[in-house]
Formats: sequence, structure tokens, C-alpha cells
Amino acid sequence: RLGIDYDFSEDVFAYAYAATGSKAGAFGDGVAVCRCGRVEFFSFDPEEVLNYEIGLKTDLFDRRLKLVFAAFLTDFQDKQVSQFREVGFVEDPPGTILEPRQPIGTLVTSNAGEASIQGVEMEFDFIPWENGRFTGGIGILDATFDAWPGYAGEAYFCEQRAAAGAEFACVPQDDGTGNVDIEGNELPYAAPYSYTVMYSHLFPLANGGSLEPWVKIHGEGDTHMTEGNFDAIPSLSDKREAYATVDLSLK
Repeated sequence: RLGIDYDFSEDVFAYAYAATGSKAGAFGDGVAVCRCGRVEFFSFDPEEVLNYEIGLKTDLFDRRLKLVFAAFLTDFQDKQVSQFREVGFVEDPPGTILEPRQPIGTLVTSNAGEASIQGVEMEFDFIPWENGRFTGGIGILDATFDAWPGYAGEAYFCEQRAAAGAEFACVPQDDGTGNVDIEGNELPYAAPYSYTVMYSHLFPLANGGSLEPWVKIHGEGDTHMTEGNFDAIPSLSDKREAYATVDLSLK
């Protein structure tokens, strides 16, 4: 990690850094690929990551308002992903595929080539009056696969999608040519925006105790749950719609 920071004043602080990291490769758990006693182990390579970030932290209004701003870019090489994929067919006896064919599927960790995540974030902590406090933040995110040659193919609702029309068919497993790719698809569970706002208020009691109710609002944008990003047919979609929640508590 290499970085620099600078104090513009006792209330304004800026920073910038670049950092690298890695996640070791390995062999996954043994998978029964034929239900006939044969087990295979699927290996995956190390994941390499390079991250850049710049930010600003400031205190305002006699330090009653704290603001934090950050912008970042993260590049992945050989990103490790867990994907449901077909690994074989039931064999009986061993070596002879049972007809009609019964595919065997499981989650397998593999490498997805290149991916990138870039975004901006803002956090705040504000004391508007005595015993009251607002906290929260907002984030904007763009997270995509930049390349995934050798993609293992989609695996969910493929029969139903094929029956609905050729244009809805699952992306097939790459045949070794590297031509099957999902470049540009969003990373799973990467909401394009999220926000949180919370307010709490402390009520001192005559006996020395206190009550502190708080309310929290949190929301996230639409996000895909699989790397296939299929949402053309609502009943078969892998998209989670945008949502917001409200929490109340007393302590």
C-alpha cells in the first residue's frame, strides 16, 4: 500500500492511496460427478486486486457536522466467483451415462477473468441540537465483469426460458474457444445505489438513567442475484427490485 495524506487545517483532512492484494488459489471441495463413486476436485487460480481511493474528511459548525467523501476504483484479475454449473451426469454402471440423462450440478469456485468496481460514497454525522443526532450516508456503485472468457454458462430456469423463445435461452457453457463471454454484466449483489439515514435522541431521566429512541431508513437499488443478469421474463428474473426498510428501536 502506498498513500499520501494532507491536513489543510485542523478540520479538513484529505488522502489518496493505491493498494494491492491477493486471494490465494486452491482446490474446491470434492464433488461426486457421477454418483458412482468418482470424485473430482476443481481448482481455481489466485485472485489479484488493485485498488485506488481518494477522500476528504471535514468537521464543520464547531464540529457538530462531520462529512466524509470518498471515490474509489478496484480492478480484479482472475476474480474468484462461486457459480452453479453442471459437472457431470448420473452413471450406472460407472462409465455409462444413465438415460434419460440426469445432470449433476453444484456450486463451483472458478476465475472470472477481469472485473472492476468504481464508486463514490458520502457519510455524515450531524448534531443539530442537544441530545439529537443524525447519521448516515449514500453510495453510488458501478460493478461489472470486464471479461470472462470460458464462462461456465447460466444454470437457472434454462428449460423454461428455452420454451419461452430462443431469445430468452440461457447463455451456454463456453466450448473452450473463449467466445462465450458476459462482458459488461453487473456483479451479483452489487446495488447501483444505497442510502442510510438514522436519527436518535437521548432523553435523560430524573433517576440518572436515560431513554434513547432511534429510527433508521435504509434503501438499495435494483440488483441482480446471478452473473447472468437475466430479467427479460419477470417470473424467471434474477433481479431483486429496489427496496427500502424502516427500523425503530428504543434503548
